[in-house]
Order: sequence, then structure tokens, then C-alpha cells
Amino acid sequence: MDPACKSIKPSSKSSSTNSTLSKGPKKACRACERCTRIKKKCDKELPSCSRCRRLRSTCCYEFIYTPSVTVVIRPEDLAESPPESIHMQGTFKPFLDISSSMILNLLPSCSTTRSHSTKHYLETINPYLTIVHPELFALRTNTGFDSVVDKELHDPATALLVVCMHLFSHKDDSAKSMSSKREEGVNMPIYRAAKQILSILRTLATPSIELIQCSLLLAFYEYSHEDLGRAYVSIGDANTMALILHVGPGKYLEAEREAYVSYEDEERRCVYWSLFVLDRLIQTDYCLLHIPHQIPPPVVSPPAADDLLPTNHIIWYNKDQSPYYVTQRYPTDTALSVPVGIFQRNCQCAILDTRTSSPQCHVERSAYKLARAQFLPPVTVRDPYIDMGI
Repeated sequence: MDPACKSIKPSSKSSSTNSTLSKGPKKACRACERCTRIKKKCDKELPSCSRCRRLRSTCCYEFIYTPSVTVVIRPEDLAESPPESIHMQGTFKPFLDISSSMILNLLPSCSTTRSHSTKHYLETINPYLTIVHPELFALRTNTGFDSVVDKELHDPATALLVVCMHLFSHKDDSAKSMSSKREEGVNMPIYRAAKQILSILRTLATPSIELIQCSLLLAFYEYSHEDLGRAYVSIGDANTMALILHVGPGKYLEAEREAYVSYEDEERRCVYWSLFVLDRLIQTDYCLLHIPHQIPPPVVSPPAADDLLPTNHIIWYNKDQSPYYVTQRYPTDTALSVPVGIFQRNCQCAILDTRTSSPQCHVERSAYKLARAQFLPPVTVRDPYIDMGI
């Protein structure tokens, strides 16, 4: 055999030496705590690095690093996609991006149109508690209810106002279509979604008349379903926004008795009186259901004697005559014998209810001194609804 063709096998000694050199000393997967804190290079040797051995300190590789308060963290380092767990059914996506079309999608598209629900509310409930000003609402929705259907509302607060009005126009067929009775009243999904949207809009947007009206409608809805606690909180939220916007009834001046009343002034006046009437209704129910020391204090400040009642009146005398519309300025202390509108009469009854239930409150306000003969004769106080023609 040719010597050049002989296979040469490596010795076992050289093989073991090479395997030992390939392995080398064991190292940790990261720097030790001391080197990390002082920002020095660590050789990551086990069981301790050379620096810790030289300084005769404890070398620890299992630690949790907490950056100091002076460390600057860039926002782009934390920008991550939100987890899928927060995308739950019935809630809104994060970052609070709420549009008018998203709010209007809460309204059902079957059985009744969206314009019918708003028209139903404005014709049946709104005359007795005028939370929404009909003329201004028509102007904000392009002078018609069809714009609600076409989703042309660009203001989310106005869109939420449409949803809140829809809460009062549910038909029997919509109630039957629900899966269970537990989803009625304050457990209704559209109501809970409206509450969620209102809280978000109150957080992101500045107070507005529309947001006050939405809070009032939700409080009225809660009161009608006998949830006085929720209604009391909603009235408080609405009153807080009203105080920020300086919403009030305005003062009666004899020289301005026949003056023009703008829609904006009348809307603010109606919002104040709706707050006052609904607050007194809640107080009355609390007085009937709870003992005195459990009754929360009134939320809305009472009117003075020279404050204005709502100036838009819908008046009728009897069932044979159709009601007619009139604009007239009347102060709060107007006698009950004077024919006024339905909403105005309810405002006067709320004042009487406040005087009889808690006469010690707001003693300095002259609106409660209604016992004078020229203001409240005994006959008119005994039958306040006779003058309404009901």
C-alpha cells in the first residue's frame, strides 16, 4: 500500500484537548447587577465576574432592573398595538375615537325609522318637560329629521342627543325582541352605551348645552325606571356643566315684556327649568321612600321671584279646542290663575313642591314667599290644575 494513502487517525489526547478548548468557561446570559448599575463592561463569568471578585462583592445575575427617574424613555419605544382582549363586544375601541356615525349606529334600523323616534319624543314628552328646544334642534339637524337618517350630523353631542331621545320611544315590538327581561330599563344595551359615550364626551370635550341635554334625558330615563340613585348622579353632572356655562332663567324686566326672545336664550332657560323640575321630582320620590336623614340635598338652586319662566307657551283651555303657541314673558311669582303653558305650569308646581317639602332650604330666596295674597290666593293653590284645562 502506498504510504501516502494511509489514513491517519487523530490521537485521543489531542481530541480531548480540542473539545475542552471549544467549551471554554461558562458565562451568564447577561451582565451582573453591579456592572449594570455602574454601567461597566462585565465578563459574565460564573459564578461571579472578575470585577466582583476583585472588589470582593456579591455578584448577582438574577435581578430586576429598575431605571432611575432621570432615564428618558422615548414614546416610540412604548408604542405597541393594543391587546386583542380589550376589543370586547358592546364597548368602543381604545383611544376614544367616537364619531357621529358610530353613535347613530346604536339606533335600530328596523321597525321604526330614526326620524320617527325623535319626532315621537318632541311631540309627546317634550312639551311637558322641554329639555330639547324644537326649533334649534331642527336647525342643528338641517331643518329636518331626514338628516338623522342620512348620518349628516357632524357633532357627536347632537348625535348622542338623538340616541337619548330614542330611549323614550321604544315600542312594544322592540321590547319583545329582547332576549331577556334583564336587558330592559337601565340594563338596556343602548342605554349603557349612551352612558359610556356621555362620560367620554364629558372627558374630552368642553361642556355644551347638548351634553347637558343628554345628561338630563338620561336622568329622566333613569327616574322613569325608578333608579333614583342614578338619576340623582346624572342630575348632578348636568348641573355641574350648567354652572360652568352659567345657564340660568334670566331676569324679568317690565321694559322687555314684549321684546324678542332668541332661540339660544330660550334654550338655556328651558334647560335650567328642566333641571329644576326633574331635581324636585327626584327629591319628592326620595321623601316618600326614605327617612329624612337619608334624603340627599337638592342639586339645583331654586329660582328667585323675579326670574323668568320659560317664554314659549303651548296653551289650551279645554279638550274641544286645539292648543295654540304663544311667546310671553312671565316672572316666577306669577299667579296660578294666569294661563300659561304646560311646561310653565309644571315649573310653578315644582316651586310649590319645594316650598311644602323643605321650607327651611334657601330661606333667603324670595321665590318661596308665595303665601302672599296677591300671588297665591287660597282658591288657586287648592286646585292648581283647573287653570290648565285638564
